[in-house]
Amino acid sequence: MVVPLEEATPISFLWIPQLPLKVLGALFSDFGISGASAVACKDSPCDAAPCYEHGEVRVCVCPPPFRGPTCVDKASLCTTDCGISQTTGITCSSALCSLGECVDAEASPFFKCECGDFFEGTNCEIPANPCTSSVNPCGQATCTFSPGRGSGTVTCQCNDGWEVASGAGVVTTKWGNSEVIMNPPCSVRVSRGLAKISFSLSSGELMLWWTVFAVILCILLYCCYSVAAESCADCFKKLKFAGRVQKAAGA
Repeated sequence: MVVPLEEATPISFLWIPQLPLKVLGALFSDFGISGASAVACKDSPCDAAPCYEHGEVRVCVCPPPFRGPTCVDKASLCTTDCGISQTTGITCSSALCSLGECVDAEASPFFKCECGDFFEGTNCEIPANPCTSSVNPCGQATCTFSPGRGSGTVTCQCNDGWEVASGAGVVTTKWGNSEVIMNPPCSVRVSRGLAKISFSLSSGELMLWWTVFAVILCILLYCCYSVAAESCADCFKKLKFAGRVQKAAGA
């Protein structure tokens, strides 16, 4: 990071790495000193950081995470110096560590994330909660986890054909050092009809059965129509024959 001394110029340069002399010469040129060549300061005010000067202008080249005119101030990536504008509504801590806790560090990258019990990874970007475990705590349901600070909640959305057992209630369990509120799992098949038969069909299977039912219904209707048509024809023939018999008897 390069920051000119306050008495020389109000311009600030943030997070620029160690610079060679010719680049520093370009910086001095930006200060209005044409053709300047920087040399090491004879009397450095830069708190052990490299110092370069030209005439009355002196520049401290601050190694991160230090900043300020004389490199005595320490930058905080977790609070204000992460490069994110406050107008975005996003804090440095949440940008760097998600729902974890951001802690400033002395070594690169000059911050570390303490993820707690519900996340893991360098930036706490990987969920690690009951819903991501190898065993689904919701049974035959979709598991949804809502994390909080030191606590969390598991919600279960039952799959088709499944329901929560009668009398099952909410329980609280431990996950690491945190408490988790567990809603009851979906462990009982839904019973239907007088016989209380339990069955479960996926949406694809249900569509297949409805298709089969529709085909069978069409076949039955066609058969019934054919039988009815034949019956009507026979009835008409019988009525016509009876009329002829009556005419013959009258003659």
